[in-house]
Amino acid sequence: TYSDRLPSTPEAPKRKQTLRHARTEARLRQSFTGHYIDALQGLHDRLGFWPKLVFDRGFGNESLVTHLASEGATFYVRLKAGRFVELDGQRVEVKTLTQTDASIKLFGLQLRIIRSPKSRRACEPWYILTNDFMSSRGKVVRIYYHRFEIEETFKDMKHIFELKRTRLNKPLSLKLLLWFVSLGIALLYTVIKPTKQQTRCTNPKKQTSWLRQAYEQLQQASGLLLWG
Repeated sequence: TYSDRLPSTPEAPKRKQTLRHARTEARLRQSFTGHYIDALQGLHDRLGFWPKLVFDRGFGNESLVTHLASEGATFYVRLKAGRFVELDGQRVEVKTLTQTDASIKLFGLQLRIIRSPKSRRACEPWYILTNDFMSSRGKVVRIYYHRFEIEETFKDMKHIFELKRTRLNKPLSLKLLLWFVSLGIALLYTVIKPTKQQTRCTNPKKQTSWLRQAYEQLQQASGLLLWG
């Protein structure tokens, strides 16, 4: 996906002008919503199954929710507190729901909204829209909590694997690079199998990611193998 912040002025570097032009052409052919629905469907087709999908606020639109529901995919989407849903035939705002676990209707679908408990670190609760009626409220909250690891992975990809140094001109080049990095991370996870002992720090903001720890272990093992 190309950024809107890419400069398109004549004095902009040629590489950025090329990327901006390609992005404009792509958006003319397909909306952003259609783009990520196609990307998710492509992921399903490659895997052969639907993994559980977690989304941040802003992705709870009708097109995505109805598509995933029709495909039988399990999803967890954080809703804005001012979002309106239907409860017992009444149109109400999500933030006014008194239940911490409510069955509601949205886009003609019977769905579930989970409100997370407040804590010292999260004074505002999360409102999680899901079609998962089997998991407990606590489990749904824990599943959504792992969304923040996505941001952590972006950071690790940029810095550990030094992707911030890349200067690519074609989307296909970036896709291939990300596929190789993602496969490498999956293999590293399989080999290392992170345990709770690797995440002893009580402050998540100061906690070293398992990927960084694993990469450091890999570097040490490579050094011992090569130089003893």
